[in-house]
This record gives sequence, structure tokens and C-alpha cells, in this order.
Amino acid sequence: MSDGPHDTALATPHTSATPRPKPKKLFEANERDLIRPGVHEKDLSKQIYDLGFDRLFGIKTHWLKRVVRSGPNTLCPSEENPNDRVIEEDDILFADLGPVFETWEADFGRTFVPGSDVRKLKLRDALEPMWHKVKAEYIQTWTCLAKNRTRLR
Repeated sequence: MSDGPHDTALATPHTSATPRPKPKKLFEANERDLIRPGVHEKDLSKQIYDLGFDRLFGIKTHWLKRVVRSGPNTLCPSEENPNDRVIEEDDILFADLGPVFETWEADFGRTFVPGSDVRKLKLRDALEPMWHKVKAEYIQTWTCLAKNRTRLR
């Protein structure tokens, strides 16, 4: 497997007692042990779910649907349920999870390339920097709008 899958993450902490690294550790465990060619998407989703109930993570529920998609299924919107497919060596694979750690709701997505296709690795590597640019623009725009709205009152 290629090194360094890239992720995006948002969170809504209801308590500060839960450490933020847990979602990242869950994905690291997924990459190390679960994500490989020849596995069905639904089986991988179930394995991720089972891993989350492990004592290390203590996940009892997910606040949104677990999405594990590979190859052409990555183009489907999250509300669709495409046919289950077998993950292939040079697929792009996306996992989007919403585990609840104690009372901390995470929304964590990560992109993987199980093989060594250089073009797909470049696409994967471009995702995280782009996500951070979009996030920064969003925060700046909404901060400015909030300030202007306050002035208008």
C-alpha cells in the first residue's frame, strides 16, 4: 500500500474529554490491517464497524452512514447505495465515517490508493492541501459575513 493516505476531518465536540487523535488512529488501524485489494466494500465497512467497537476506540454508534467506496462507486453521492464491488489494486478508495467517541461526534473522511498507480497517488496527494484551502476560504468568508451581519443590527 502506498504511504500517507490523506484525510479531512471535522468535529462537533460536546465534551473536551475525548482526545482528538482517535479518528486518525481508527483510520491508521484500517490502513494497516483492513484495506487491501480483493475485499468487498461492504465487508470492509463491516470490518471498520467491528474495529470501532474494540476497547481502544469504544465507538458505540455512528451519527451518519458509513460510506466505503472504491473505483467508479466513489462518484456516487453519499445518499446512493451503489452495488457492492471488490476493491482492486489501483482503485481509489474513499471512506467517510461518523463515529461517536463517548459524546464527541466525528466526521472523518480519508482517501486511499491500495496500489501504486502514479496518477492516482498524485490525485490523492492533492486532496488534503485543497481541502485545507477550501476550509480556510470558508472560515474567512463566514467570519466576514458574521461581522458584517452584526454591524447591520
